[in-house]
Amino acid sequence: MNLELIKYHKKQKGDEYEELVAQYYANQGYIVIKNGFIAEKNDKGVDLIAIAPLEIQLEDEIIYRYEVLLIQCKCFEGFGSCIGSTEESIEGTIVSHSAEKIFEAMEKFKNSNYIIGTQNHHHKSNPLLNYISNITNIEYHLVVPNVECVTSDILEYIEKINKQQKNNDKYRKLIVLKFSEDKKYLENEDYINIKTILTNRNKQ
Repeated sequence: MNLELIKYHKKQKGDEYEELVAQYYANQGYIVIKNGFIAEKNDKGVDLIAIAPLEIQLEDEIIYRYEVLLIQCKCFEGFGSCIGSTEESIEGTIVSHSAEKIFEAMEKFKNSNYIIGTQNHHHKSNPLLNYISNITNIEYHLVVPNVECVTSDILEYIEKINKQQKNNDKYRKLIVLKFSEDKKYLENEDYINIKTILTNRNKQ
């Protein structure tokens, strides 16, 4: 199999996983913008944007706020390609991606694309974002299909970074959405299970 064909199959698999991730968030009640498909190679490190309206009851009125998730999908089979907390994180393999850089890209996307809509700022990829204001929460989600494709220090790194943030709009999360047996939908791996697996791996 030549290199170009390998790259094609890898991209095809990544696109299929991204589509299933979009379906998963849509089933959770989010409006999902497929930024990766709209912008293609110029997606600035954000594959999907998920938006959910939040209804808040005050004494005499109901107000609406919005939760926004910036999502990066990495469809790796295992330690052939690996995500570490930083590029220096090595666990018997070469770290091909660092969570540090992935989350930094999401932060830059947030700032450069004016996700918090105003009359003066316009999102070039999708005009829907122009009309979103009053955002109460922004989260950055790194989504992978299995725990094997991340190093055991990644949760510790994410928790450390989250504690350093002064604002709640920079909350980073590792989300494991694994394939169902028929590979037609994704199942969410419980966070406690993820933490247990990575902790046990550290002890080995």
